[in-house]
Amino acid sequence: MTTGLSPEIRKYIGRVSVPVEAADEVNKAMIRIWCEMLEDANPLYTNETYARSSEYRGIISPPTMLLTWAMPAYWPAPHLPPEALIDQMDLPLEDLSLNLSVEATDEYLLPLRPGDKLSYRTRLDNVTPLKQTRLGSGRFITTTTFYHNQREEVVATHLHVLFRYTSAEVQPPGHAGEQTQEVLATPSGGVEGNAGEASPGTGSRHLFWKEVEPSMEIPAISLELTTTRMIMAAAGTRDLYPIHHDPEFARAAGHKDMLVNVIFQGGLLGRCITDWTGPSGILRRLRVAGGVPCYRGDTIWASGRVIRKYLVEGEGRIDCQLHITKQDGMVAVNAEASVDLPRHSV
Repeated sequence: MTTGLSPEIRKYIGRVSVPVEAADEVNKAMIRIWCEMLEDANPLYTNETYARSSEYRGIISPPTMLLTWAMPAYWPAPHLPPEALIDQMDLPLEDLSLNLSVEATDEYLLPLRPGDKLSYRTRLDNVTPLKQTRLGSGRFITTTTFYHNQREEVVATHLHVLFRYTSAEVQPPGHAGEQTQEVLATPSGGVEGNAGEASPGTGSRHLFWKEVEPSMEIPAISLELTTTRMIMAAAGTRDLYPIHHDPEFARAAGHKDMLVNVIFQGGLLGRCITDWTGPSGILRRLRVAGGVPCYRGDTIWASGRVIRKYLVEGEGRIDCQLHITKQDGMVAVNAEASVDLPRHSV
């Protein structure tokens, strides 16, 4: 739908950008910082000896780091031609200066290894007419990004829905949580979640496909969003939008404090899965939809359950429903994941 859009915006619908190269190669230092941020002990990410003995024959990146590897340099800012900027935050859309990630779906096709250099192309799929919400007036923008490595292999895709908006004129401080929930309209947002017991973390355990049954629970893990972790999250994900690290900016946008970003939340869900499966679990797909913001001072819990078990070209795969809840029981994130598991030990 392009109703209500200017001809200038309509011309971008369906267009694919020219390739944009990532600022840096995949590297061990940033992987380590990511694992520190999430307390992710998966040995495939940081234990060289273990990783060399695995099927990967070396360290790999957590798949949920995908967007971090493609983040542009903060300084000096890259100077890209207009045809490279089919970007949700760069489109000339009225005075819609604030943004909120609504939904993201990643497909992970190949592992990323230190030394890989990514490039990506983005397609603008849709821009909605102006919509009025309690959060403000804005447009929902959908894009699909295709990521390639230096060998021109497609390693991943990323579908993203972003809400670009201008803040409502009357907005009590800290009221954005309810407004965000209305904007996102997640299926079970606002219902109480069961945090359960914390997972012991990834160790030597390997879960096999034959051991898994539908309705099996995925143990919960938790993190406290301290000031230190919020700073680690902004730096570790390379998402430096001020709402994630500047309390005054966040409050001006109607939030009660700075809030953690969706890349961090996806990383926590990825850790929740591999803490349960062990290093042999391979995340193939992750869909994340927000509910309410997670602020500094919150404690968040990630957990889930298996909903389906099947074979793909003879390999074992499971589908899972996941969620992140806060200490008050509110659902912050609803998610779906597909995970490959070895069918049996060898």
